Amino acid sequence: MQQTPTAIKGIGISQRKAEYIVGLAKGTADGSYDFDAVSGMTDEEVVAYLCKIPGVGTWTAEMIAEFTLGRLDIFSYGDAALRRHGESARLQDAVENPLRALSQEIHAVLFRRVAVLLCDQ
Repeated sequence: MQQTPTAIKGIGISQRKAEYIVGLAKGTADGSYDFDAVSGMTDEEVVAYLCKIPGVGTWTAEMIAEFTLGRLDIFSYGDAALRRHGESARLQDAVENPLRALSQEIHAVLFRRVAVLLCDQ
């Protein structure tokens, strides 16, 4: 590892985040984190695996899974910006009643998968 947390902190992030970055780099280099393994995991397993990395919480893991790994069935119900802005009635319902929203999302996932299967024929 060539950079120290202090050197990384110089780009304008906190000491703690710099320590997380160095730890992640070291863990990746020494094989502590097997990111190739996530391809065989479910969405929930990917989020749980990423959350084991110091400095990575649920929201960060969901964003990595969705936008970096292409896990399109992930929706971050805990996203503060989505809660704050509540752009639609469905989104507001998801904030107020996450269990009902999750049930609706399960149905949406099933319909998406059926549509994909039908389009492949």
